[in-house]
Amino acid sequence: MKLLKYSLLVCALMFTFAQAYAQSSSKSVTVTGKVIDATTKEVLPGTIVMRDTTSGLGVISDADGVFSISGLTLNKVNELYFEYIGYENVVLELTPKTTNYNISKPVELRSNARLKEIVIYGSSPIAEIKGDTTQYNAGAYKVNPDANVGDLLAKMPGFKKGDNGSVSKEGESIAKVLVDGRDYFTDNPGAALNSLPATIVESIQYIDDKSDESKFTGHDDGTRVKTINIVTKAKKKSAQMGEYYLGYGLGNKYIGSANTNIFTEKSIITLSVGANNINNSPLTSSGYYGGDNGLPGIQDAVGVKFNFDRTLKGGNISATYTYDYGDRFLEQLIKQNYLVEDRLSDSHNVTNSVNHSHSLHFNYNQQINEKNRFISRSNFSFSDNSSIDTRNYENIFGDDPSLNTSAFTSSNSSGLSYNLRPNLMWFHKLSEKNSIFLGFWGTISNDNSTMFLDSKILDPAGESGDIEETYQKINDITASNNIYAVSSYTHKVSKYSSLSMKYSINYDWSDNNKKTYIDDGHGQYVDIDLALSNTFARDYLNNTISLGYSFNKDDKHIFNAGVGYKNSIMQNNKTFPTPVISEDYTFNSPDFRAGYRFKISESKNFNMFIRGSSNLPSVTQLQNVLNVSDPLSVSIGNPNLGQSFNTFLMGYYRS
Repeated sequence: MKLLKYSLLVCALMFTFAQAYAQSSSKSVTVTGKVIDATTKEVLPGTIVMRDTTSGLGVISDADGVFSISGLTLNKVNELYFEYIGYENVVLELTPKTTNYNISKPVELRSNARLKEIVIYGSSPIAEIKGDTTQYNAGAYKVNPDANVGDLLAKMPGFKKGDNGSVSKEGESIAKVLVDGRDYFTDNPGAALNSLPATIVESIQYIDDKSDESKFTGHDDGTRVKTINIVTKAKKKSAQMGEYYLGYGLGNKYIGSANTNIFTEKSIITLSVGANNINNSPLTSSGYYGGDNGLPGIQDAVGVKFNFDRTLKGGNISATYTYDYGDRFLEQLIKQNYLVEDRLSDSHNVTNSVNHSHSLHFNYNQQINEKNRFISRSNFSFSDNSSIDTRNYENIFGDDPSLNTSAFTSSNSSGLSYNLRPNLMWFHKLSEKNSIFLGFWGTISNDNSTMFLDSKILDPAGESGDIEETYQKINDITASNNIYAVSSYTHKVSKYSSLSMKYSINYDWSDNNKKTYIDDGHGQYVDIDLALSNTFARDYLNNTISLGYSFNKDDKHIFNAGVGYKNSIMQNNKTFPTPVISEDYTFNSPDFRAGYRFKISESKNFNMFIRGSSNLPSVTQLQNVLNVSDPLSVSIGNPNLGQSFNTFLMGYYRS
């Protein structure tokens, strides 16, 4: 408790210092406006708006061509730079008189094309590099008429779509997909790319996006969110489109998918439904069919997904709901040869599983005024599953046949699980040079499963090949809860550099209740097998304080570094079958990160990054109870496990 009180006192002192420091600082200006085509007067969504061209920091206009950019200076001449592929760049000078300044007339961009004077036939430009953004021209890549955005992306250099629906660029996973700067199918890039036809795409922007905190404060904390922004054609801003598939074949085989998109001035609505019994995964082909999202086996599947995004004044709100049903059959023949101990292992496994899963993601992003921004990203998931498994095992030892064993297991299991993760973030600008950030994350999860396990072990070396039979009922309940809070203060030292101080507190409490019951011979499971039963709880409190530095000179040399101290206290409690006095562990470890980017030319750069951090063992890794679901490969947890420390180093050259 003393540590907790000390942590809260540090937060209070940081906040008080930040308020006091800001009293004499100047005000920051937020400028809003609209970008249109100078000839057609149509809005230009996806226009890049920057305060300067050296840092690459800026915003992207939304579906209405509207932008809002902060960090300008009051009563002084400011320059805004506007860039859009295929259009001439524009530099706008303005002197804002208020902290919330609105440009009265739309900013007009003129197309580079002069079709009335001369027509030039040739290939479209492949891409343009704008700071941290690489913009690919969709017209330079040829795809089939029925192609979706995923098919278009696969044609572009460096992009790859995995069998499990993941999307990567040069080996780094894409975490977020936007449409005209708006969230689209949050946390599910595969669903986003399969839901839109390629014909509506004007360009694809690949962005090394910074964290929400970095974008608000201007302090680069080194975090990068790999993001794709799909810029649609201006004439498609209000449209309805869809793709519909239906097929039927011999043996009552069927497939069907309906995907509908509605684009309006301020909203995007997508509804998809599908079903099939030909083992079609929604992540590896066009359409949507539900299912277990790339898991092995043959499955019947049904799926529904819905996405809604609405642009608000100064922000947006979005929600994504997904339902998946999968009935999966899997048969595996596995042969393993252990060269070290001269052992052969054969297994024949058959699994039939049924799974229902629901997930809901909610995002709310609001610029309250020029000094305050609020963001909430929360999600909830629920699943109901059951499975029947049969397994035959055999271990053959070449050196000592007396060790040979074989086993047969049959299990019938069912389970319910849920996961709730609220998230709240508040950003406040104290002055042009100083800002604070407060964040809260939480996790409430529960996994409740019941398994009936029948096993037979045959020992060929025993007398008369004795068989050991066991019949068990295993109840396994795991609850995991977490609260994480963070506060940070950022100060801009100069035009090119800034400092930050951050404090975070993380409290995690998890428990696992595992009870194994033995059949009494009459189908009743009453007696508890104490050797296979255990109730274990883990409490964990972590306090971290860190300092960070960021430097960016003309977007040619970018350096950021941070170093922190982490104090962790872990308490383990075993309450069943034999209560054990709680064991306390204290860990002290450093946290560090550093990154450097050197811009060699407009199309070449070198990057290096290093990070070191500690990780805590899970409650199941700590629980010292036997896991006999595989009788020939029994495992047990270790309550004396400490935290691990990982160091990650990466360097790459991009051209």
